Amino acid sequence: MAITWDMDITNVDVAGKRANISFLRTDSVTGKTERYSFKKAIIETPEQRDAIYDVVWGEHEAAASEQVSIASFITNMEQDGKAKLTNREV
Repeated sequence: MAITWDMDITNVDVAGKRANISFLRTDSVTGKTERYSFKKAIIETPEQRDAIYDVVWGEHEAAASEQVSIASFITNMEQDGKAKLTNREV
């Protein structure tokens, strides 16, 4: 699985130490992409920049967890429906 992250920084306000930042995560195997964006993010210190990365990673993990939950729900419903309808045939 080849995952890449791209980062784009625009509208840099040097005096205010802010910028618009967007991240694009691409899975080259599935072709799926995820985009995360921040407007006027404070980027003055390493800690502030790390906080942005932490938020992006947290949002990514939450989205991945939601997809796993949805897939699990669908699988369970398919199995349940198949079993219940098959039992009615007897």
